Amino acid sequence: MTIETSHSLDLGLYADPLELYLSQPALPTATSRLSNNKRFYHPAVLTPSEDCDSFPSPIVATMNSSNAKESGFDAHIYYEPSDPISFAYAERLHSAIRYAFPQLRVYTMLSGPAGPHPTATFEVALFSPAEFGQFVPWLALWHGPLSVLIHTNTKISGVDNEGAKRAANDHTTRALWLGKRHELRTEKLGGRPGP
Repeated sequence: MTIETSHSLDLGLYADPLELYLSQPALPTATSRLSNNKRFYHPAVLTPSEDCDSFPSPIVATMNSSNAKESGFDAHIYYEPSDPISFAYAERLHSAIRYAFPQLRVYTMLSGPAGPHPTATFEVALFSPAEFGQFVPWLALWHGPLSVLIHTNTKISGVDNEGAKRAANDHTTRALWLGKRHELRTEKLGGRPGP
């Protein structure tokens, strides 16, 4: 039995998140008594989803973080160089990340605004769901007084001529924040976010 859709949905500008799975068997509707019937029961999964090993399209990433050109996600850790606590925490966090995650590509600390980032930052590139899944929860615990922008890097075939708009969307509508959200300088990306 496959997923049945009763009608075609118009999701406007958004792609259907279920589209990739329409040929899959229907999801079980039974819930688990062990979780007070709040969690769906899933029979043992013999083969993990491909989404466990690589990011879904259109997120682009090469699996080798030592020589890849584009990561699937970037985490930009923001700090204020003129604030002694912010600066000291950023230095210590930068070193802690390098100790805890030697396999990740960690960039140098920038001393001021760069590109769309309104303040000093350093970047960590994430090339696989495994790296994302290990690093982001750790960073959620340890970002302290600093803000973090985590954004996708997408490439949509046939529309790469709109790269500036894509980059602006990657940094805004397809992004996550830890801590205080900052207003980005999207004009530095050469485009404005939009459909």
